[in-house]
Amino acid sequence: MGAFEMSHGIDTDTRLADLIQVFDDTLAGPVCDDIVRRFDKDPRRQRYRSRETAFEVLNIDCEMAWRDIEKELLALKDRYFELYRERCPGHFPAQPEYEAIRIKRYDAASGDQFDEHVDCYNPFTAQRFLVMFWYLNDVDLGGETAFRELGVKVQPRRGRLVMFPPFWMYRHAGLRPESGPKYIVSTYMRFE
Repeated sequence: MGAFEMSHGIDTDTRLADLIQVFDDTLAGPVCDDIVRRFDKDPRRQRYRSRETAFEVLNIDCEMAWRDIEKELLALKDRYFELYRERCPGHFPAQPEYEAIRIKRYDAASGDQFDEHVDCYNPFTAQRFLVMFWYLNDVDLGGETAFRELGVKVQPRRGRLVMFPPFWMYRHAGLRPESGPKYIVSTYMRFE
């Protein structure tokens, strides 16, 4: 094998792009529609804007009005984490922690987007090991989650889940939706 042996649990033929996993039809259409409707009516959502990034966001953890959605998403997180582990074997904690569940809206008319970034960038986010994004609606033009350096784009489709590591090798951008708004639910799996 050479001067040293590697036994890290990931096949050495695995490409970085192989760790970006997409699961379709993970969240029922009526549930997606309900989340979008409730988000649009919730006065607690906040506008975030910087030079390169803009969107509206709402954290729903521990919010009584969102308890039913939070419960459903928690069950799905566990199920799809297991499927991810089957597709991408590696060293994952048996019982991961989850970060707050966030709902975001990127408005086409306002030019909202999330510029290229990584999701593990400071002491708080250093505990993250896996990203989970659910798309709540179809976006026919624009709005992709783009991993430019890896040549991967994930088109927003209602009920679709994309999972990937949050590290520097997975720089990604939430491209500006052009044909209408984009709604997502995001959370992160964390080491305990």
